[in-house]
Amino acid sequence: MKFNISHEGVIYATNPDGTVTKYGRIGSDGQLTDAFGRPVTASGVKASARRRPVWGYWLVILLLLLAGGIGTYVFMRQTEEKDSLAAELRDARAKAGTDAGILKNKEQLIEKLQKELETINRSRFEAEKNLNEISAQASAVTPLLVSGIEFRNMNRYGKPLGNFGAQLKLSTLSFLQARISYYGLTTGMKTFRVRIVGPEGVMGGGEWSFVAERPVESGAGHEFNLSGFGYPDRQWPAGHYRYELWYGKSLIGLRRFTL
Repeated sequence: MKFNISHEGVIYATNPDGTVTKYGRIGSDGQLTDAFGRPVTASGVKASARRRPVWGYWLVILLLLLAGGIGTYVFMRQTEEKDSLAAELRDARAKAGTDAGILKNKEQLIEKLQKELETINRSRFEAEKNLNEISAQASAVTPLLVSGIEFRNMNRYGKPLGNFGAQLKLSTLSFLQARISYYGLTTGMKTFRVRIVGPEGVMGGGEWSFVAERPVESGAGHEFNLSGFGYPDRQWPAGHYRYELWYGKSLIGLRRFTL
């Protein structure tokens, strides 16, 4: 007859007619009891001792399987982390290479711009030096370089009758006032002479129409207004005119107009 042990430690045998006969139980501490729960004799203990290694065997197998599963899981996780870190390292190296290339291009561009700026500064320095030399020489002849002359109409009391640059009309022109735009070569009060030449010659009855003293500032973007000139009791004659601005013996500004 073949005896079997269930998972609960029950010792049983299957009879030829298919019935099952329970003979006893083996506890977790190795104690053997009969079918009624009573301890068996010493001879029975020896019989049970032959079954105890079975439980230890399966326990060892179970532990080995569990350890193998845990080890496999840990190995796979470490492999995944290793592959992920390797991919991140490759991306970081590729990005570092790209960033290094961009940085190098920017450094080359900065170096190029610095050289161009140095060249421009040298050219500017030379231009300023030349301009100062020319200004020093020219200031002996004229204190300024005239860049524009504009006219407007005004009455005998100095009230403007129009804007600078507006068209002059023979029928309404009373006193002619000029605005001088200039680049100053020096600074200080300067005396200018104005000669207005019309169809009948120099206006004003002498060599000059009038003389005016005005402050001059060095540099660009400056201007000043001259005195108005005209006739309080008669109309300007029709024809071509020439407005001349003189400094010393030098003609420094000229504007032509027609009435």
